[in-house]
Amino acid sequence: MRTAPWARPRGFARDIVHALINWGAQRGADTAYLRVEAANEVAVARYLHEGFNVTCRYRYWRR
Repeated sequence: MRTAPWARPRGFARDIVHALINWGAQRGADTAYLRVEAANEVAVARYLHEGFNVTCRYRYWRR
């Protein structure tokens, strides 16, 4: 997900995350996972605030 600069402090990302979690819960999901680049500090902070936890880290390798 990417939020346009003009829309960033308005809660749109939060609303989308909540809607997706609710959609999954209504269909029987009891866990939600997402992937975010560690360098994206704003997104990491947002997801931590929403109750997500870091469970693993990954790297992209180039050859």
